[in-house]
Amino acid sequence: MKIREASRRYGVPRRTLQDRLHGRVPEKPTRMGPETILSKEEEQELVDWMINMAKCGFPLKKDDLLNTVHTIIKEDERKNPFKNGRPGRKWYNLFLKRNPQLAHRTAENISKRRAVITKKSIQKWFATLHECLKQQGVEDILDDPTRILNGDETSFVFCPKTGKVIAPRGYRNVYQIQKGKGKEAITVLLFFSASGEILPPCAVFPFVRPPKDVILSMPEDWFLGKSDNGWMKSDIFFDYMVKGLDNWLLQKNIKKPVLVFVDGHKSHLTMKLNQYCSENQIILYALPPNTTHIMQPADVSVFKPLKSEWSNTLRKWQAKPENVNTVLTKSSFCPLLNELLGNKNLAESIKNGFRKCGLYPFCSDNVDYTKCVQNSLENLSNKAQDHSESKICPEESQLSDFDTATKIIKDIKQDLENCGVDVNTVLSVIEKQKLMLNESVLTIKSYNDTVNELSSSITIKDNDEDSQYMNSSVVPVQENLDENKGNINHGMQTLPNVLIQSTNTISSILTDNLNTPSPIQKTSATNRSINRIGAISSTEWCEFEIKKEEAKQQKQDAKLHTKMAVYDEYAFSRSKFTFMPKPCPACIMVVSTRSMPLMNNVVLLFY
Repeated sequence: MKIREASRRYGVPRRTLQDRLHGRVPEKPTRMGPETILSKEEEQELVDWMINMAKCGFPLKKDDLLNTVHTIIKEDERKNPFKNGRPGRKWYNLFLKRNPQLAHRTAENISKRRAVITKKSIQKWFATLHECLKQQGVEDILDDPTRILNGDETSFVFCPKTGKVIAPRGYRNVYQIQKGKGKEAITVLLFFSASGEILPPCAVFPFVRPPKDVILSMPEDWFLGKSDNGWMKSDIFFDYMVKGLDNWLLQKNIKKPVLVFVDGHKSHLTMKLNQYCSENQIILYALPPNTTHIMQPADVSVFKPLKSEWSNTLRKWQAKPENVNTVLTKSSFCPLLNELLGNKNLAESIKNGFRKCGLYPFCSDNVDYTKCVQNSLENLSNKAQDHSESKICPEESQLSDFDTATKIIKDIKQDLENCGVDVNTVLSVIEKQKLMLNESVLTIKSYNDTVNELSSSITIKDNDEDSQYMNSSVVPVQENLDENKGNINHGMQTLPNVLIQSTNTISSILTDNLNTPSPIQKTSATNRSINRIGAISSTEWCEFEIKKEEAKQQKQDAKLHTKMAVYDEYAFSRSKFTFMPKPCPACIMVVSTRSMPLMNNVVLLFY
C-alpha cells in the first residue's frame, strides 16, 4: 500500500507517515512537560510497595503517600516546586493518572484472628471434611448440589445509609429526614443450597408475644422467631432446623444424609441440636473459625448484594405516592423482603458463592487465598530475607565455621591427645584452609566492589541501538578492565561496551523509607481436646461433650477432697480438741475444751 493511499484510507497525514517510515520520529513515546520529581523507576518502586502493603492488610491513605514522598524529598535534598516540600493534590492526581493500577477503594476491617488464617489451615479443613465423609461412606454428598446447604443470620435495617444526593453548591446543611428509628433492624435467618434454592427464612422479632398484624403479614411458608432483644438464640435455631430445614428436605424429596455448613456461633453448637441431626441424617459441619469472609457462601457473595438491593427496594417503596409520609413497620417488613428474595439473579449469586468457597464443586483450589493476609505477609517477609541473604558472600559465611571448629577442638584438646590425635597438626591444617578461603573472599569482594561501582553509573549497550543518542548526558565509551585483572581471577571476563550515566535511577533513601510489615504473631491456642473444624454431629463431638461434663465433675470432686484433707489434718494435729459431727462438708464446727465448760469458744470454718 502506498503512503498516499494509506493516508487517505486511515485519515493520517502523509507527512506523519513519511517521518515515521524514514526514522525522523523516535519509536519510543515521548513525554511532554518537565521531568517528574521521582524518576520512573522510583515511582514504580513506590507503586510496588503500596500494592504489597494493600495485599498485606495495611493499605495506605492519601496522606500516608504524601508524607512518605515528603520525607524522601527532604532527606534527599531534592529541588521541588512544592509548598514546604510536601506534594499537593495536583501531584497526587497526576501520580494516580500515571499509575492506573492504583485506585481508590473502601477497605473492609478484619480482626487479628481473621488476619492470621493461612492457606495451610484451610486446606487441612478440606482434608478433614473429606476424610470424615469417607469414614461414614457418604462421599456422594459432595457431587449433589441439592444436598449441600449453608445458612447464617443477618440483619436488615429500616433506615439505610444515605447516598449521594443533589443539593445546592456550597450549601452546608444538607439533611435527609429519616422515617423511623435510625438503628432499628430485624434479624433474619437464611438457608440456601448449592443449587441456588432458597429455603423459607425465619424472621426474629423482638417480641415475647408478637402482634397479630405482624403474624398475618408474614408469607405462609415463613417462620417467626421470638426473642426479647431480637437476636438469634439457640432455641430459635433448633426450632428452625426441626420445623424449617428438615421439613423442607422432606417436601423436596431430597436424599439424605445432607451436609449443612454453619459458622461456630454458640447458638449453632448445642448438644440438643447435635443429637437431633444425628438421628435425622443431617451432618452439621462447622466452618473453620474466623474464616467466614473466605469460606461461607452467605458472607462471600450473598448478603452484600442482598443488602444493597434491600436499600434500593426500600427507597423505591418510600418513593411511592402512598408511602411518602409512611414509616416502614414490622408488619410491612416481611412482604417487602419476600419480594426481594424472589429476584432471579439471587440464585446465580448463591451458586457463585459455593464455587468461590470451594464447597461445590468441592475443591480447595477454588478458594480465594489472596484473602489470607498472613500468607501475603510471610511471602513479603521471605522475599526481603532472601534479598538480604543474597548480598552475603557464601564463602564469607564459611569463615565462621573454621572459627567454630577451632574453638571446639581446643575445648576437647585433652581428650583428643589421650586418643593419640595430634591436635597441633589439625589446628595448623584448619588455619591454612582458613587463610586460603580468606584470600578468595577478599578477591571476590574486590571484584564485586569494582562491578558495583561501575554498574551504578552504566547500562549495557544494545548492539542494535542507533548511534544517535537522544540524551546528552549519556556518552558511549569502551571500558577495558585489564588493569584490574591482577586483583581478579584469570577466569573473569572484561565488561562489554557500556554507557556511562550521570545519576542512579533509584535513590537509596527511597528504598530505606519503604518499610514492610512483619508477619502477625499468633497467640497461644487454648488447651482444647477438639477443634471446631470437626463435624459437630459426629460421635466424636458427643464424646467430647460427655468428657467435658466428666472433667467438670472430677474437678468438683477434687476440690471437695482437698477441703476434707485439710479438715482431717487440722483435726489430728489438735488432739485436745473435741470435734462435733459436721452437718455438711461446707461448714465444720470446732469446739475447744481449753476454755470455759460452756460452749463459748465456737469456731466455724467455711470452705
